[in-house]
Amino acid sequence: MKKVCFWLVCWLYGITAQAQSVSPTWQEHIQPLMQQHCIHCHQKNGSAPFALTTYREVIQRAAMIAYVTQQKYMPPFPANVQYRNYANQNCLTGEQIALIEKWVRLNMPEGKKGKVKYRNAPVQNGKRRLPPPDITLGIHQPFTIPGNNTDRFERVLLPPATAKGADKELWVSGFTFFNTNKTVTHHTELMYCPPGQCMEFNNNPVGNGLSYESDAVSGNYSYLSGWLPGQDEQNGEFFPKGFAKHLPTGSGLLYLLHYAPSPVQQTDSAGIALFLSRQPNLRPVESIDLHGTQLFTKGKFIIPPDTVITLHATHFVETGFSVFSVMAHAHHLAKNMLAYAVTPQNDTIPLLKIDRWRFAWQFQYKLKQLLPLEKGTVIHFFVTFDNTAQNPENPNNPPRMVGYSFNANDEMMELFLLGSSYIKGDENYSLQW
Repeated sequence: MKKVCFWLVCWLYGITAQAQSVSPTWQEHIQPLMQQHCIHCHQKNGSAPFALTTYREVIQRAAMIAYVTQQKYMPPFPANVQYRNYANQNCLTGEQIALIEKWVRLNMPEGKKGKVKYRNAPVQNGKRRLPPPDITLGIHQPFTIPGNNTDRFERVLLPPATAKGADKELWVSGFTFFNTNKTVTHHTELMYCPPGQCMEFNNNPVGNGLSYESDAVSGNYSYLSGWLPGQDEQNGEFFPKGFAKHLPTGSGLLYLLHYAPSPVQQTDSAGIALFLSRQPNLRPVESIDLHGTQLFTKGKFIIPPDTVITLHATHFVETGFSVFSVMAHAHHLAKNMLAYAVTPQNDTIPLLKIDRWRFAWQFQYKLKQLLPLEKGTVIHFFVTFDNTAQNPENPNNPPRMVGYSFNANDEMMELFLLGSSYIKGDENYSLQW
């Protein structure tokens, strides 16, 4: 034990000593960190409230940047990367955090121009450098969000077969989501509906602002993509190379939009853009969806007031499935999450661990390699909810009995695994995002 402590102290000292031996400058050290970890959100017209693309922009907020990086509040990546690594993890090392702190302490020297060792410009004017989308499915009539401080839900069935250029089956490699009023958007989800199973809601015309509580969703839908707080909706979500969602002729996309309560009436126009793949031998994207209301091992989804409770959902894998990404969703009472799979041989496979759930940061966690789950594997999903007055995120004051619904002051507990049916060799399949 003493030897372990000795080497741990040496390692931590080495990180600090290495950072202290460098004289950091903006040009050579800090700008590359901003480009790699920050500017995909912090830029003009980006999803963050201010830009960090230039020296002047950064020095105006340098003390705050040093503080939030030391606290590991920024850059945001809630998943525990010691539990599982991800292809899209965005974390600063201890050495990088110490380097930022030292740069601020030394009064933020700019350094000589032209010394940048790493330059990455994944976005330009708020958007990744994407090709034009193949199909755009817009919602033609703006939605009205009434100023009555209640949640508003819109559901629109978007049949790709009615779009120009979509008169035959499609293989979709990615999506981008757009809307004109992001200030009231709680989250959106895109669901897939097979041919012949996309029904209108209670025979009403699609897109008339029907609520979840009064109108049942008819049809066989599965999760496909979406926008959640913390994701960059302008850059969209794309599947790894070699994978695409197969949309046969006659299939549909159900677009779910949840607007947060607003004290004033507002409007929003929204839609999605589809990027098609013409690559041969594509593997079809499928999903395993865990919905807390259906899968609890004990009792119902009820969170009593003045309690901290952990709920447990399970899912039995009926056929071999290879996972390439994991996403979890809940609202404001959630405190932490844990998802793993147990094989028929009783081996445990880590999926996702979030030690401190933050509603504002919800991501699609992308794997580096396909993760096969054999038939008979059981997926376990635990979420701890804090429904007490001591929870500063609790939307109900005083706390009340909370059930499962899309409303922001109720709760949800969902886990989505995207992937494809298992084929031999998936154990060694490296993903290209």
